[in-house]
Amino acid sequence: MGVTAVIFHRLGPYHCARLAAAAKLLPLVVIELAAETSDYAWDRVSSGSAFERETLFPDGDSRRAPRSELIRRVRCSLDRRRPAAVAIPG
Repeated sequence: MGVTAVIFHRLGPYHCARLAAAAKLLPLVVIELAAETSDYAWDRVSSGSAFERETLFPDGDSRRAPRSELIRRVRCSLDRRRPAAVAIPG
């Protein structure tokens, strides 16, 4: 079974709990677009070792970046992993 990629804007505590449960059933990589946003006052949540996590904009909100840079980073991440499926909640 190939890896499943899940793309979130920013991970919160409840996302990590759900993703850890899903990672018990299938290989999972989580692509988080932004480490911080003004929308949520969450502290950065550790995902532990249940699943692989990559944050594309670790120093801020991806919405402040040019759209072309966001697209480039998402494409590069997906090209590296070659997932069998991609889920984009929301």
